[in-house]
Amino acid sequence: MDKLRELEKRIQEYVQHAKEAENAALEKIREYPERKIEMTEADVLRRELLRHHTRILLLDEIQEWIDELQGMCLYQLYSGNGGGRQFSQNVRQYMTEKEAAEVNATYKTNGETLRWARIEPCVLLAEELESSL
Repeated sequence: MDKLRELEKRIQEYVQHAKEAENAALEKIREYPERKIEMTEADVLRRELLRHHTRILLLDEIQEWIDELQGMCLYQLYSGNGGGRQFSQNVRQYMTEKEAAEVNATYKTNGETLRWARIEPCVLLAEELESSL
C-alpha cells in the first residue's frame, strides 16, 4: 500500500505543478501580441473552464482507481460439493469484497456450487503492486 500512497502523493504533486504551469502559461499568453481574431471574455472563460473541468475529471478518475485498488483482495475459486471445499489452484482473481459477494450471489441463484473465497491476507495485492512498479 506504500506504492499507492506514493501514487497519491504524486497526484497531489501533479496538481500543484499543473497549477504552476497554468499560471506560467497565462503570464506568457499576456506577453504575446494581440491576435487579430477577437475572442470575447465568454469565449476565453468557456475554453478555460472546459480545460480545467477535463483535468479535474481525469484526476478524479485516478483517485477512484486508487481507492478501488486499495479495497481489492485476492480471491480463489472453489467448489462447495458435499460440505467440503475443493479449491481450483490455478483460478485466482483480484476483486473487491462487493464484487465477490455479487458473483457468489449469482452462482447461488443459478444453483451452482462454485464460490469465490478470499485468500488472506489482502496485502498480497500490495506486494504484487510493489513488484510490478
